[in-house]
Amino acid sequence: SNQLTNNDVEIQSVNGATDGNGDIFVNDSVSWGANTLTLNAERDIHVNESLNASGTAGLALKYGQGSIDGVISGTEAQYRVTAPINLASTGSFSTQLGSGGSVIDYTIITDVTALQAINSGLTGNYVLGADIDASATAGWNGGAGFNPLGSTSNSFRGVFDGLGHVISDLFIDRANTFYVGLFGFTGGATLRQVGLENVDITGRESVGGLVGGMVRSSVSQSYATGAVTGTHYVGGLVGSSSEGRVSQSYATGAVTGDNFVGGLVGDQAGGSISQSYAIGAVTGDNFVGGLVGFKPDGSISQSFAT
Repeated sequence: SNQLTNNDVEIQSVNGATDGNGDIFVNDSVSWGANTLTLNAERDIHVNESLNASGTAGLALKYGQGSIDGVISGTEAQYRVTAPINLASTGSFSTQLGSGGSVIDYTIITDVTALQAINSGLTGNYVLGADIDASATAGWNGGAGFNPLGSTSNSFRGVFDGLGHVISDLFIDRANTFYVGLFGFTGGATLRQVGLENVDITGRESVGGLVGGMVRSSVSQSYATGAVTGTHYVGGLVGSSSEGRVSQSYATGAVTGDNFVGGLVGDQAGGSISQSYAIGAVTGDNFVGGLVGFKPDGSISQSFAT
């Protein structure tokens, strides 16, 4: 923190028998208000204590730098956030996977109005810089609430990373609308490390706490709690998925529908579910499951429902 007062700082890991496996661990909090902190890891980055960047401060995560493509010993490097990364909307955040990878810059979201504005930039890359109180959405749009991000005609195709933050009390009441959730419809998108707490979401078909419908998209290290209601293809986390991947994620709370209703995913064609679970009451008529309502193919591993 002291060094960042007047300078950019870069911390670089090495990989060797006496120097560790190339990971960087953030095991103490860091706070700064200007300049950029760069974490440059041969392999993975683990954020175990909060990083607090205010003002114009920036954070750059370079991981998997021990290879051109970021694959180390057959496994793609990653950054894991178990304590929140707090960023100001006036600051900066970027990532780079592999020494030859592109640097990706993100827009920092810190309030529910900016969250809703993602509908104006559905191909962008976004991170949450703070927890989001979405309770005001109960009074939006004549009682219809939040307008889901993306549709079948204009899907969300970017990256959304919660960086360990929570969106609370999101409200959507669109009983005649298809593809309803925080994200209405995603195509080739990446959603990770975001929590949704106490959602109250109602739609018609393809309704989920996080995503209504997704195609060739991934959801990882994310969760949703609260009530999700629809008719067909209703899931606590994802309503319907085609060739999508859900990993290290969960959903709790009541899920209610008619057909293709699941605690985690309503309907999943192809793709995979791994290291995930669902807890809560699931109610429906046909194709109803504690974890998945209907899954004609694809794989499920290390996952459960109670």
